[in-house]
Amino acid sequence: MGSPISGTLAEIYLKLIEELHIKHWIENQEIVYYKRYVDDILIIFDQHRTNETTITSFMDNINEQLDFKATREINKSINYLDLTINRSINKIEININRKPTNADITIQHTSNHPRDHKLAAFTYYINRMITLPITEKVKKHEWKNILTIAQKNGFPKNIIHAIKKKETAKQKNKQITPEEKQEKHTQNKKWTIFTYHSPLIRKVTNLFKNTDIHIAFKSNNTIYQQLAQKANNTIYQQLAQKANNTIYQQLAQKANNTIYQQLTQKAENRNPSGIYEIKRNTCSKNYVGQSGRPITIRHKEHIKYIKTNNPASAYATHILNNRHEYGTANDTLKLIYPCRKSKKMNHWENMYIQIYHQQNLLITEQQVNEPNPSYELAQLPHAIRNSSRPDIT
Repeated sequence: MGSPISGTLAEIYLKLIEELHIKHWIENQEIVYYKRYVDDILIIFDQHRTNETTITSFMDNINEQLDFKATREINKSINYLDLTINRSINKIEININRKPTNADITIQHTSNHPRDHKLAAFTYYINRMITLPITEKVKKHEWKNILTIAQKNGFPKNIIHAIKKKETAKQKNKQITPEEKQEKHTQNKKWTIFTYHSPLIRKVTNLFKNTDIHIAFKSNNTIYQQLAQKANNTIYQQLAQKANNTIYQQLAQKANNTIYQQLTQKAENRNPSGIYEIKRNTCSKNYVGQSGRPITIRHKEHIKYIKTNNPASAYATHILNNRHEYGTANDTLKLIYPCRKSKKMNHWENMYIQIYHQQNLLITEQQVNEPNPSYELAQLPHAIRNSSRPDIT
């Protein structure tokens, strides 16, 4: 299914099956109602002329590559797409169905996405609630669910009420003449895409308001980029680190390469690895981190996250959320404790994070583990930031 035309070919094949194998059932009134949306099919049949076992068995034998799974009506109720259909003797009622796996998660209100993107889910929910022929009782229940979802994702109620008011007005004024419909279909729309970095992009896109060009936004902060970034920062680096710490060092040790060792030692002294802090010019809070590589390289990665609007680190998240300034490595970066990559480095980092947090010197975005009483035994100078390497006993 990797080809762009796969969906179209699948739809053509399903229509062929319906023409050859299903159409005669509909014409003979054995199947009273047949409706398919992509791969979901709703069938209403005359139980005096056929039954569900016959229908399922026949459809399973049309093509051995196709597997039809039947969901049967239970207590005169069945789910189809996002609806629950309930039938009684003289009427059919529908309700809005949410699967048990539904987590009620939308784009957070505070996220750096276009406003249209963040409100799209609620516009759909409200439009569905207004347009579906459901009872007033069901509408009230659905409206309560929509407000709950909005609260979970940080949206103020007044925004959701405004969407409801707007969508209700649209439905009342939706009477369009056939001539207007034809004119609307014949109009050619031209679209252009902008990458959404911040609300400032609106100053550019507003220039196209009175033109025939429509604007669409795309975000550079996607799930794929987040996962890819984390993968690059974990598995790849760990493998590279292990490779550097094994084969290369073993060869260097076997060769007794004293010149190499001397050059490496000098390079480490100039740009060491270890526990570091990044201070800022705009407030007194700091970020504490670790790096098995030269700390200036890690500092460049933090700056890259900020410039690409990528909250991959707590430091970048703090700068982006608070719109603080960030400086150069010479002005903001400081080595707290030099050490090489090992399990001990994790303990050093946790200890300094705990101490900075206790002294109210840590940014709020940085995660703090449970306090470790053993860290209290470490004797550190009162002014942590004034010491390049504290004396620890």
